[in-house]
Amino acid sequence: MKFDRPFAAVAVALAVWTTGAVAQPDHVSIARESVMMRAGPGTHHAAQWTLSQGYPLRVTGASGKWLKVQDFENDTGWVYQPLTGATRHHIVKASVANLRRGPGTHHKLIAKLARGEVVRTVKTQSKWVQVRTDAGVQGWVARSLVWGW
Repeated sequence: MKFDRPFAAVAVALAVWTTGAVAQPDHVSIARESVMMRAGPGTHHAAQWTLSQGYPLRVTGASGKWLKVQDFENDTGWVYQPLTGATRHHIVKASVANLRRGPGTHHKLIAKLARGEVVRTVKTQSKWVQVRTDAGVQGWVARSLVWGW
């Protein structure tokens, strides 16, 4: 039918408006130089630790403008959503990860990444992720050695 798409859009908008539901992102990264992860949704909750810019997080819930998040070590906490962004990042979860010129172990090794190092995601390809370090070095790392999106 000619009116299916507009009707569907109106139905979805009406459902969101009546339930108050707002779509939450699946993942975010820290958009400021540093942000406190808190024990609960609000500044009156204890600060658990400080997250640096680019640190990737999986969103598991929300309360107002606060996001309940989980990191690569499965630690959970809350961050203020306006301090996060949608720029994709990965974090090294292995003790060390080889950064290569191309997506595969046959490509030349150009750098080593340390556990906990945050890198900007450029693109993903099958089992590999192209990333850029803070120093501007760009290369490929095996997806199994990093966490993020």
